[in-house]
Amino acid sequence: MKKLGRINHIKDNEFYLENQEGENFKINQTSAYIWKLADGTRNKSEIIDKISQVGEIDSQAATAVVEYVIQELKKVQLITEDNIEACS
Repeated sequence: MKKLGRINHIKDNEFYLENQEGENFKINQTSAYIWKLADGTRNKSEIIDKISQVGEIDSQAATAVVEYVIQELKKVQLITEDNIEACS
């Protein structure tokens, strides 16, 4: 899993990411953290574990959050799941 794009700016705990086409998207702190974790060294399971631990939520809830955020970030080309299992 690999993040794409870059942080454009941060204001009042709202993060603005810019994709490779120059489009900007406002995301919340949790989504920004998931995006940050997708640095190419972690697979989806590892990100879920980290969100569960940091957020103090069960694995099922963390899975739902991470799956949703990844799906939404993929739609706007801010994350890719290419070679997701390569880090396993």
